[in-house]
Amino acid sequence: MLNSIGQVVYKQFVGANQHAINIDNLNPGFYFVQILTSKGLNTRKVQVVK
Repeated sequence: MLNSIGQVVYKQFVGANQHAINIDNLNPGFYFVQILTSKGLNTRKVQVVK
């Protein structure tokens, strides 16, 4: 997970189909979630609102 200026704020290798991310320590704003699978890299923009 990257913040809006490209800094890594969370990184985890998982083997499951689902994974929860604790966002308690993240500031409100936009982030990019990158998921790497055997089919390639998928990037999604998400917004943290508190």
